[in-house]
Amino acid sequence: MRRVSAAAAFLAGPRPIGSARRRADRAEQRLADVQVRLGILVSYFDALEGMDWLRRAQVGFERVGAYEAAAWCDFVFAHTALFASAQRGRVPLAERYLVAAERRLGRVEAPSPNLAAMPEFVRGAAALHRGAWSEARERLVRALEAIEGEGMEGTVDHTMVLSRLFQSAWFADDLAEAARWLAHMREAARGRGAAPLRHHLELGRMLLREATGQRAAVTDIGERLLARMVRGQRPTFARMQVLATALPLMGAVERPAERLAQLRAGLVEHRRFRPFGIVYAGQFAALQARLVVYAAGARPEERALREVRRLVRIARKAPPFHTSMAVWKG
Repeated sequence: MRRVSAAAAFLAGPRPIGSARRRADRAEQRLADVQVRLGILVSYFDALEGMDWLRRAQVGFERVGAYEAAAWCDFVFAHTALFASAQRGRVPLAERYLVAAERRLGRVEAPSPNLAAMPEFVRGAAALHRGAWSEARERLVRALEAIEGEGMEGTVDHTMVLSRLFQSAWFADDLAEAARWLAHMREAARGRGAAPLRHHLELGRMLLREATGQRAAVTDIGERLLARMVRGQRPTFARMQVLATALPLMGAVERPAERLAQLRAGLVEHRRFRPFGIVYAGQFAALQARLVVYAAGARPEERALREVRRLVRIARKAPPFHTSMAVWKG
């Protein structure tokens, strides 16, 4: 019941800005920041639990005048609304949360560099959702400059901006720029506590190796990823993302029928993460459709054709993250 209430509260949109009873002292500000980070971490493993945590925490932040932490919550909600949308185009719920976040941000006298970069980061992510690659790059570069200008390299926020910059180049088929952003992200994440995001680096490497015909490297990276992310672990979004991306790329190299069976089983196991109901639905569907074609061979059965048609319909409605030639080629 609590999960249903959390979902309903999130879909209802941003809360009105509350009045502070007093001004938060330094210790309370630090505690609020820790609570926000904890909520983001919880969201990484369970989106509804994380949203519920942050929404309840936001009320307490405003009571003590911790408006920076309250603004962080709405920025996270705006990004979550984008992430949870499998339809291309504008996402009104995300826009409403972004407006609320900027209003709360207006009450912060000296916002942290990471928080000050969030409006451009969220708008950059929204531009990716619409397929506006150039606008996304411009906004994300401004967010990156704000973070790096204050020496905040290596933070999770920094790595997230870099991963979106990689995507903006990748989806536009600019492989040279994609490689540059991937190298930048790898350097920033090295030894700086960004372990939850490191699988993005490996998936990016797989995509680049596949696009340039280095198929042995694709299999090597994929095997390492699967060994590290899958064995003995409970379902997580990170595992689902690895399965949905790595297995189709590996199946294009060898054993497509076996890889397809692994993928289908993995998606059933991870169905709570709605792989075809989120922003990456088009990319996941396009990659799986390609793998189905590889597995079917020269004379596909009607069942395989129906599956491909279903996956193509998903991709056509989804944010255009599948438009890179490297996703479809082969």
